[in-house]
Amino acid sequence: MPDHPAQVSIDRLRAGDVVHVFNLILQGSDKGHFTPLYLEPRYAAGLGMQLFCLLTGWLRLPGGEWLRGRTSVVRIDGLFVGFLILLHRPSHDEIYMTAVDTALHGYGLGRLLIQDVLHKQPPGRPLRADCLPASACMQRLLAGLGFERQDEDFPGGVQRFWRV
Repeated sequence: MPDHPAQVSIDRLRAGDVVHVFNLILQGSDKGHFTPLYLEPRYAAGLGMQLFCLLTGWLRLPGGEWLRGRTSVVRIDGLFVGFLILLHRPSHDEIYMTAVDTALHGYGLGRLLIQDVLHKQPPGRPLRADCLPASACMQRLLAGLGFERQDEDFPGGVQRFWRV
């Protein structure tokens, strides 16, 4: 964090943010927080296209399905430091991906992004988040924000969390 009192804000994704989102996802993939497939050139190219689509408010999933999406960006003194991608499915919304610059872990920025989503979430609309096993911090954060872990085994050890 800066030496002076920092101004933390959350706003929408801008074209100049896409490269930062892309890099955070690749770093997270390398640490097991996102699929390792993104580290392969073919999948990384697809990820880049997905992220640019989000500028229009839509995301094309790997299977070809198009969903409305919203990307929130957290900034410190106007500089990008993290993001959260929220997808709108027919029956629920989903925290699809979220990450904060590793140098700023522990300052509550991930919590701030999720709390922003919760504040904007329509009453009674279910919200889902899936976590890979390496994302134990995210799992604790979700539990601390009132999400409940679904007792079911999912491929790859994915833990699914819900909040209504």
